[in-house]
Amino acid sequence: MKKLLCLLLAFVFIFLVSCTEPEKSESSESESSAVESKEQSIESESKEPESSEESSKESSEEAKDDPLTLADCETHVVRTKAYSEKSDFFKKALNSEKLSIEGGHDLPIYRIESVDDVNRVGQILKDSYEYGGVYHEDIAFKNVMKNTDDEFFQTTTVFLTYFLSGTGSFRFLVTDIDEDGTFTVAQKEYLYDIVTDDLAGWLFFVFAPKEKADKLTEVNAVYSTEVYKEGEKDNISVEELLSFSDCETHTAWANSCDISELYKNALNSEKLLSSGYPTGINLPIYKFESMEDVNNFKENFKGLLSFDGSYDEVPSFNKVMENADEDFFQATTVFVTYIFSGTGSFRYHVTDVNKDGTFIVEQQDYPYEEVTDDEAGWFLFVFAPKEKADKLTEINAVFSAKLSPLVNFVPLS
Repeated sequence: MKKLLCLLLAFVFIFLVSCTEPEKSESSESESSAVESKEQSIESESKEPESSEESSKESSEEAKDDPLTLADCETHVVRTKAYSEKSDFFKKALNSEKLSIEGGHDLPIYRIESVDDVNRVGQILKDSYEYGGVYHEDIAFKNVMKNTDDEFFQTTTVFLTYFLSGTGSFRFLVTDIDEDGTFTVAQKEYLYDIVTDDLAGWLFFVFAPKEKADKLTEVNAVYSTEVYKEGEKDNISVEELLSFSDCETHTAWANSCDISELYKNALNSEKLLSSGYPTGINLPIYKFESMEDVNNFKENFKGLLSFDGSYDEVPSFNKVMENADEDFFQATTVFVTYIFSGTGSFRYHVTDVNKDGTFIVEQQDYPYEEVTDDEAGWFLFVFAPKEKADKLTEINAVFSAKLSPLVNFVPLS
């Protein structure tokens, strides 16, 4: 009986133990699950900053993958004054420290992001050029920036740099912007022997989309000694640029006049004022793109120049332009320059057109000893295809000391 009771108690004990095991297991699993959940939460929290850093890194890489390029921008180049490296214009540039390095190729650069910046830079330019005891405003800068306002600067940032050349014959342009914000300026290829002996300052404007410009934390400008050849970049072939073979030229009588009046509104007025006349070889040049342009020119100079007079075999201005009308100007742009001569015996004509927009004027060889003792002035016309003329960003006319062969001038019938 006692043995039977012991067996019964043992059986009850085993039964009770077996009943409590699942509860313990479930409790253990619950505790384990809670611990794992807590660990995951902690791990997740610890990973959040890492995720933010990765996101920032990705954003930075995206900005680097989509940098500001020259293709994003609109550029303008204008001739201006010769600013000294000791002037405020150099001292107040964003990269002024680099400009002090002797023998360096760095150029002054400014970032213009508001109308206030336009006024500030304009004042710096004015304070940097003194002539005849008077500080002069930079008209070239003012003309390029005249249409900028608050609305313009909401989408556009302007970068301005400058280069001083020892001659006004060469042309320059911005050729590249690298991902570090360095703007490269280079000289265009020059194919002619004539080089003027005059200092020429050049302002380079880069109108950049603000969104991309804002990503540039530092900017600089450098001059490249590598010559830029026309047609190598920007998908413009040499064939697309204006050449002399594309044009028709004419000469007309203009009479002698006070040439200073012609300087004021000429397309190349800055060049004329810097080189002087008649010692300088730059000639005033105008462009006609409509009958309104022709009529305005005649109205402005009607008391100064002759438009209906001829001289020997040379016809009048009106004769040369008699077939011009609005249909004519749909396909043709007319460039006209003026040259003064101390005698009516000599003849002049345009002999070439540089691809940078420089028209070359030469005197025809005159084999006779006797010349007339009368002053004379001549209009020289170039009729150019409008499509190619529109690609010229700058226009100039220069007188060559070279004599061209004497030819018989055939007036228009």
